[in-house]
Amino acid sequence: MRVRIARELPEALPAVEESVVLYRRLAGTLPAVFARDWFSTRRTHADVLDGSGRHEEAAEIRRRLAERSGGGTGAG
Repeated sequence: MRVRIARELPEALPAVEESVVLYRRLAGTLPAVFARDWFSTRRTHADVLDGSGRHEEAAEIRRRLAERSGGGTGAG
């Protein structure tokens, strides 16, 4: 199962990136409703990047999320 998931991560990346863009727009318009979803989508984006071997990009996303949330790792 893990091998199959790992092979599909690169295919998932465009969909995750599209979700990030959509939730960013929604959160900009209605932050009380969509900010949490945008944050969650960014964490998923970092997870997919990490699983695809793009560790530095994933770490940067998590660092920015941690800054926005007031500290912590941004993971989880």
